[in-house]
Amino acid sequence: MNKQEGSYFKMFLNVQDSLDNYSSIWSTIPILLQYKNELDELISRIVYISQDAQTYLGVSEHKKKMKLTIALKLSTLSGTIQAYAAGTDNADLANSVKMSKSTIEAIKDLDLDAVTRNIVKIAQERLKDLANYGVTENMLTEILTSLEEFNGMIGKPRSIRNSKFVALETAAQLFDECNNLLRNKTDKVMLMFRDSNPDFYSSYERARKIVEK
Repeated sequence: MNKQEGSYFKMFLNVQDSLDNYSSIWSTIPILLQYKNELDELISRIVYISQDAQTYLGVSEHKKKMKLTIALKLSTLSGTIQAYAAGTDNADLANSVKMSKSTIEAIKDLDLDAVTRNIVKIAQERLKDLANYGVTENMLTEILTSLEEFNGMIGKPRSIRNSKFVALETAAQLFDECNNLLRNKTDKVMLMFRDSNPDFYSSYERARKIVEK
C-alpha cells in the first residue's frame, strides 16, 4: 500500500467508524444498510489481500475496535431476540442468546466467530417474526461482514460475502470501487441528514476528509 492508498484507506476506516457510531440513526434506511455492507465488504477485502494494510491499520488497535463494534451489534440483536422470546413465553430461546456487550468482548478472538454465527442463525430462522422488532436481513449481513473483517485480522480464512465483488482481485480495484461507492452513492444519500441530524452529517463529512501522510 503506497502513501496515497494509505491516506484513502484511513478515510475508509473513518467513514466506517462514523457510520458505526451513529447506526441507530441510519440503520432503518435500507439503501444505507446496503451501502454500509458494501463498504464493510470492500474494507474487509483490502485488509485480507494487502499485507501492508495490516501494518497500516495498527492491527491490534483496529481489531479491538472491530470487536467492540461486533459486541454492540450482537448484544443489541440478542436483546431484541430476548424481547421476542418474552412475548412468546419462550424462556429457552431467551437463554440461548443471552449475551451482554461485556460478555461478548471477553470471548476469545478465535471463538467469536462461532458465537456470532449462532446468534445470527437463530435470528435468520425467525426473521419473519423479528421483522416487527426492526430486524432485517441487511442488519444480519452487516454483523457477519464485520465478523469477516475481524476474522481477517486474526488470520482466519474468509469468504466473499457479496458476489458483486467477486471479480475484484487487486487492491487498486477495491480502492476504486470503494471511492465510487462513497462519492457517487453514499455521499448523495447522506445529504438527507444535513438538516435533520447535523451532528451525524458533520461526523460523516469529517470522516470523508483525506489527510495526506
